[in-house]
Amino acid sequence: MGKRLHLRTWSSGSPHWLGTNYVHAPGYGQFGLSHPELWGRVIKETPGDVIMQTKVYHSDCEPNARFTTLLGKCAPHTEMVEYQQVGQFIGRQYFPASTVNYTATTMQRALKLVGATGGVQIDARGTSQPESFDLLADIVNGHCIYAWRELSWDVNADLGRMWLDWATAIYGAAAAPAIVTFMRASEDACTWCWSPLGHGSSTNADFAGNIARREVLLRYTNRNYLPEYAAYLEPTLENIDRIAKEKAGCRKRLDEMATALEVARPHLTAEQAAELTTRFDWFRHFALCNITLDESLWRFRYLRALAAKLTTDPRQMKELAAAYDLIEAEAPKLFQFDKAQKLSCYRVPLGEIGRAPALGNPRSLMHEIYSQSLAFVLESVGPDYIPAEWVRSQPQMNVPTETRGRAPNS
Repeated sequence: MGKRLHLRTWSSGSPHWLGTNYVHAPGYGQFGLSHPELWGRVIKETPGDVIMQTKVYHSDCEPNARFTTLLGKCAPHTEMVEYQQVGQFIGRQYFPASTVNYTATTMQRALKLVGATGGVQIDARGTSQPESFDLLADIVNGHCIYAWRELSWDVNADLGRMWLDWATAIYGAAAAPAIVTFMRASEDACTWCWSPLGHGSSTNADFAGNIARREVLLRYTNRNYLPEYAAYLEPTLENIDRIAKEKAGCRKRLDEMATALEVARPHLTAEQAAELTTRFDWFRHFALCNITLDESLWRFRYLRALAAKLTTDPRQMKELAAAYDLIEAEAPKLFQFDKAQKLSCYRVPLGEIGRAPALGNPRSLMHEIYSQSLAFVLESVGPDYIPAEWVRSQPQMNVPTETRGRAPNS
């Protein structure tokens, strides 16, 4: 047929239980084989002219994922580096979500490993997006494809120049600098929104519905295997402080995006301004919910660990009550839009795309975190210790009511 076969080296590892289901999170190491061990026989026994294609990510699609450990170890095969620009893990292309810095650093590293005879491949689309979605027409996240193309030809391309060239071509010279600031800030905002202290989130970027699933998803960058990252999962006040500072950084980047958008606004067309405003509002409201859930999860894990030691920290309920209120206020604001609005990434107005933009509801997870945390606290301090202004619900306590108030053995 005159075509060379290439083999994609993706696989699953890191098996674990999720409820009653035994599942696999994509990954390597610790209780599974390492990346080279898993693929060693295939590399050795497959004819040398078969190309080996490996994802640049050492995990499933996560923001700022670990770099693969297989590239450069597939000799005598020619190697290709695979990128997924589908927004799967940073909002499914709904939000402003840059990956340029990650692409630039990994492209340089990959070239050193696969050499000039190697290649790169990209999957450019939108996860769970309808047929009307077109990433190449997107005036917001299309820059990721532009940057990937430029960097695939020159891994040392001037990123500042590249950003300005892209923004000027779409928004004009007057708006370009502010648009660049807006988009570049989104990369950190996305990382700190979806990757708490380097750990994982849903690979479809949506809210986890309960604590059990949210904790399983922490594995999905495979950083929990590394001692320096495993330390961040310890249920301590120090780690609560760490994640609070990280989420404050996310809010700061969102504020920078808001400021840059207002600087650019006078120089934008009405359609451009409306689209950027809508998609940034989607991101801001989602991110405020998501970072609040992550910080609350760390507080819950701390209270759970204290409960195992037969003690507690009631002060955490003040922060969890504030988090509960924030989620209740923000949840109704998620993904608001005018059905008649036309975004560049869709060929039809929003009311006609078939699947309304959505990434789930944060309320169920927040309610579970709050109620279980309160139960842990009340087990140690009783029902009257917590100030009424910190109470949002009454947890189900595992206390046999028929013995309440009776002396032992009476």
